[in-house]
Amino acid sequence: MSWIKEKSPVVQMVFDKPTSLFAWITRDGKAYAVRRPPAQQHQTELKKGQKLWKGWLFHDKPEDKAICGCINARFSLIAVACESGAIDVYVAKDYSGNIPFSHRILPPREEYRPDSRVTQLAYSPDGYALFVGTTSGWYLWSVYGHLLASSFIFNISTSNPGESNGSSTSGGYVDGVLDCCWAATGLHLLALAQGSPLLYSLPFARSVVTSCYNPV
Repeated sequence: MSWIKEKSPVVQMVFDKPTSLFAWITRDGKAYAVRRPPAQQHQTELKKGQKLWKGWLFHDKPEDKAICGCINARFSLIAVACESGAIDVYVAKDYSGNIPFSHRILPPREEYRPDSRVTQLAYSPDGYALFVGTTSGWYLWSVYGHLLASSFIFNISTSNPGESNGSSTSGGYVDGVLDCCWAATGLHLLALAQGSPLLYSLPFARSVVTSCYNPV
């Protein structure tokens, strides 16, 4: 594909059905927004010699390569986790190649662990929360970067005297998340613990005003 400047295998492919948009992460640390025309247009475009896949490179930082990504259809955002632990968020509203940078989410300094690596990103179904799983714990951010919850806070508050900050006393998903997904309601998140065969269900409370601004 001509829009992929260098040949590098795709290590993650995320699809968002409401926007018909893909996010591809390649092994060389780049992120692409990719679209494919509807099925009824395939034959027409093939006859014209056009390519079925159209993509745009929007994240290319050799100093902080992309690891994984996810799409927020409600707010038209694409989040990309970087090797540094930061989350770069881009705006994708027109889906025609104009995907500007929006903001960067940095892990809190007092909780940051240099050996931690992001394993998975997942926006809640309503788009208001971003769950970030790492090899040593997890974060829950608001859509524009306010910290809502974190397993690292729990670890710090429950650590024994003499233990360093960030040492875990709980085990399971608190010590690291390998993979995760939200339930359809957005009130539960399923998490696969790092180095464990167990699957955890994390309950969440959601404010009613996020879906009903005039509760009666």
